[in-house]
Amino acid sequence: MTAGRFVVTHVDDATAQLRDVQSGQVHPVVDPPDLAAGDALAATLSPADGIEATWSIDRIERRWTVAVAASDRPPSERAQAAADALSVGEIARLDVDDGELHVICVPESDTDAAVGDVTGDDATRDRAIRLGVERVAVRHAPGVIAVRYGGPA
Repeated sequence: MTAGRFVVTHVDDATAQLRDVQSGQVHPVVDPPDLAAGDALAATLSPADGIEATWSIDRIERRWTVAVAASDRPPSERAQAAADALSVGEIARLDVDDGELHVICVPESDTDAAVGDVTGDDATRDRAIRLGVERVAVRHAPGVIAVRYGGPA
């Protein structure tokens, strides 16, 4: 038996693929409940065949989706203050009430591309699932990206 947080990577009529967002291990699931690719799950799985080649979902504690979006708003004053202490390529991690805030310094000319990288990266969604949050908001200004993981879970 294994418990953890998973992202649904594939679903068809008889099977689903879940990836553990902590370990990266992929679990082929037989006879899955109604799932959709991209769903986040806090769940308990058990081997369906005795050799851990296929799995069954024993229990789903929570099911949610994660929205990742870039915002036109600039980073908050707190994020900007953190960025002022960083060099290009450095990151600061700050606690917020309902999640985390990551402040990343990038070359000013690369800001828009870096925002696209962050919003399109599976690792961004995986971190949100590990944190149990529903939203990732990416704010930016030239040379600074603020990634806020938050929202009710």
